[in-house]
Amino acid sequence: EISDQDAQLVACAMYIQELFKTCAGDAQKLKDQFLKDFRAKRFTSQVLHKVMDDNIEACKNAGYNVKEKILVFLKTNLQNEEAAQAAVAEAPKPDHEDFSVQHAPKFVDDDIVKGEDASHPVDSIAPDSFIDASAASAYLFPSAAQNSKKKSEKKEAKRKAAAVAEKVGAHLMEHGWAVCDNLIPFDIVRRVRIEAGLLQDHYEQSEIWVGKRADLGALAS
Repeated sequence: EISDQDAQLVACAMYIQELFKTCAGDAQKLKDQFLKDFRAKRFTSQVLHKVMDDNIEACKNAGYNVKEKILVFLKTNLQNEEAAQAAVAEAPKPDHEDFSVQHAPKFVDDDIVKGEDASHPVDSIAPDSFIDASAASAYLFPSAAQNSKKKSEKKEAKRKAAAVAEKVGAHLMEHGWAVCDNLIPFDIVRRVRIEAGLLQDHYEQSEIWVGKRADLGALAS
């Protein structure tokens, strides 16, 4: 009869294989699903490390270089997640419960909430006050088809972009802020997001301490 521990190891090995199939060709999806399942305590750290170490060793012996790299990738992310959870668990706790407002971060709309300043800039932030920058987008990010347009059409696109820039300037002067909708084409946003996802594992989130004292505050990423 198989022991509970052995049953867990077998189930984990099957889980890893299934994960490879469902996330084939998508490293970000693989990582996200793996960490999601780990946080949900689908398998213990001990079981996961045992299964991955055994599989990594087997891949080395069999010459399965690609699969070995993927397993090492998952194990590295597992170790990073474990370290992050340990850091949170070990973070010093305040020895009192004085969580007064002076230790909390200042929000720009605090005065509005308190009713002290009804003319606060945040009061007027709404979609109907956003600036439609699609005309400037066509000028700043021209497609191949747009590049082949006549000189008169290019001149008209430039004129529309200048009109958008003038609106932005006027809004900044009046309110101190401006929101431009439809400025960057969706395709460029999508491509940048994909590239950022590929580079994500090479960087770490920066962290800041919010609070006036070293013993009382919050760690924000």
